Amino acid sequence: MITSSRPLARYVAGGTVLQMALWADASLVGVTLMFLGEGGFQSLGLVILPAGLLAFLLPVPMGVLVDRAARRSALVWSGVAGAVALGSLAVAALAGAVTTAHVTLAIGAVTLVAVTGALALEAYLPAVTGRHRFVPVNAWLYGIASVGTFGFAVTTGLPSTAAVVVVLVVPAVGFAVSALLFRYVDVPEDPAPPREGVWPEAVAGVRFTLRHPVLAAIAGYLVALAALGQLIDAPRPDGLADGWDLVTMLAPPLVGALAAVMLHRRVGALRLAWFAVLATQPFALLLAFPSGAAGYVLGQALPLAGAATAAIALLSHRQAITPPRLLGRSGGTLVMLVALAATVGSVLETLLALAGAGRSWLAVPATAGVLAAAVPLLRASRSEPPADADQGAPAT
Repeated sequence: MITSSRPLARYVAGGTVLQMALWADASLVGVTLMFLGEGGFQSLGLVILPAGLLAFLLPVPMGVLVDRAARRSALVWSGVAGAVALGSLAVAALAGAVTTAHVTLAIGAVTLVAVTGALALEAYLPAVTGRHRFVPVNAWLYGIASVGTFGFAVTTGLPSTAAVVVVLVVPAVGFAVSALLFRYVDVPEDPAPPREGVWPEAVAGVRFTLRHPVLAAIAGYLVALAALGQLIDAPRPDGLADGWDLVTMLAPPLVGALAAVMLHRRVGALRLAWFAVLATQPFALLLAFPSGAAGYVLGQALPLAGAATAAIALLSHRQAITPPRLLGRSGGTLVMLVALAATVGSVLETLLALAGAGRSWLAVPATAGVLAAAVPLLRASRSEPPADADQGAPAT
């Protein structure tokens, strides 16, 4: 077990800066740059399209890479790649030479960095510290990442080239700083498994994730939440003040992270995830019936807070029970499944909108589906170790 706090402090610092740099996602880069380049906003959809395709294609192969390579090296090179991609765009913006091709390549690079960096960050934590710190560290990084939703709202429609350059330079510097910080996180890691080819290793990772009873339960819940959560919505009440929309976006992830830190030792990860969903998801039913501004805020915010608590608890438990050199592929499998489920949910949402069907009533079956998908988490919790057990870091 790693007893020194220095590797963990450097890991948390590097992860914090990396999560802040990743606020510059594909959509933000496209919006802030396309009005300076060729085609304006008309080309935005074509520019962001490759990033959407990569969300399906990249996670599992990048998981193979993360399981093969040293996680520290993967994080360092992810930071370098992000800094180069955004830095080159900042230079092009200053020179007035932004092109659609350049933006498309940069968005692909940022998407690659986001997938690889997230998987490597999750897979590296068990080598850095003991199990008793998984939830606090994951909660902190989750909270930092969630604030990025505010960054998109602030920077959309930037009025000047100088503002665009700042938006690009700040995360580019963040990527570079994260690479430097991770460079000095030096802890032993489990040796990489024998290489059998990308495809066989990817299949092995997917098979392991779907056949493991606990990981399969986690996958089922995440897929249901991604597909059905988009159907839980209601028209914004007329009497709702503008500031409450921002509250319902920013507050729930932070509240959920705090709840995970406070409760995980007493309850246990899987039980905490189940209880969080059970206690908060039914509030989404407020969106199915006229309940005023207060009902709208509670129906939006509380289920999001519970989902945040569950996400942190489930990630921490997955890190504890998955063999170290399968963490990248299991994480990649879950990312791929969630992306597919979210796409299915978006298509269904669009079809309902085109059909002119009212959506408020969908909160009832969608909420029931999410609760049903969380039941296997409670069943799997019977094999969970005591909540206050500290098994330390995996042997190296």
